[in-house]
Order: sequence, then C-alpha cells, then structure tokens
Amino acid sequence: MDEEFRRICLEAVQRALDEDLRSEGDITSRALIPPDMRGRGVVVLRE
Repeated sequence: MDEEFRRICLEAVQRALDEDLRSEGDITSRALIPPDMRGRGVVVLRE
C-alpha cells in the first residue's frame, strides 16, 4: 500500500470515528432513528 493511500484511509477512519464519538452522537442515526426508540443487540464470540 503506498503512503498516500494509507494516509487517505487513516484520515477517512478518523473522520468517521470523530463523527460517531462526539457529544452529539452519530448524525445518520439521529436523522433516521426516533429518539424514543429502544434497541438491543447480541455479541457472539467464537474461537
């Protein structure tokens, strides 16, 4: 992987994390999911 491509990828990941982790929350989720909706998930681990 060349250095420019690596830099662009890292920048894209950093921007995504910055959006998801800031105090306002994820913009896409806030736009599409009503604030009173509840959800749950399951994490399955395998060896």
